[in-house]
Order: sequence, then C-alpha cells, then structure tokens
Amino acid sequence: MTAHLSVMTLQSSSLASARQSVIHLYCDFQRGIDLRISAIRTKIHEEFERHRDIKDLAAIDILFLKCRQEYQETMNAWKQKTHIMHSFIKDDALPSPGDPWRVFQLAGLEQIENEQTKPEIIRYH
Repeated sequence: MTAHLSVMTLQSSSLASARQSVIHLYCDFQRGIDLRISAIRTKIHEEFERHRDIKDLAAIDILFLKCRQEYQETMNAWKQKTHIMHSFIKDDALPSPGDPWRVFQLAGLEQIENEQTKPEIIRYH
C-alpha cells in the first residue's frame, strides 16, 4: 500500500484554501502520470477546467474528494488501461442500448448510411 497517497479528508475553511487544495491536486495529477502523451494531460486539464466556475464550498469539497480518489486509484494501479482510456470516449459516441449497430460504426467495421442497409434479423420460433 502506498501511504504517501493517503490524505485526510478535511472540509475547506474558505474558497482560497479550497483553491490551493485543487491546484495542489492538479499538480499531483500532472506529475504522477508517467506518460508524456499530450492527450492525457489535455484531458486532465479539461476535467479541471470544466468545474472552474463552481463557487459553492461544499460542492468544491465533494469534487475534490472524488478527484483525489481517482488519483489514488490511478497511481495505485487499481485502474486498468481500459478504465483510463474510457474517459477519452465522448458520451455522445457511446452506443445506446436501442442501437446495437452503432458499435460497428464506432469500430470502423461498417459504415451504415440509413435504415435500409441494416440486414434483417431472422428469428426462429
């Protein structure tokens, strides 16, 4: 177990202290990722920027604790490569349960232009 990643959970006393904690966590994330791939660093930056305008101290603390948990899981290698790469898939690119053909489009195996190109499913009763 890596004890240096463990941090006591504390509530922030002010926005300034919460900001310091978040900046420190951001730097830890950037230093901790041993890959120098700019896409990974950009994704980390995007996630932090997405919540930049939040001013509610309780919400900042919750987001901070969730991010700290993600950091610990990543650094302790509890996450597989697929878990990390899943964050690079946009939510709108994920196949919906009602459209199984979208999986083939995402994989680049088949380009489906319209409904007529889908083969009929034959069901035996």
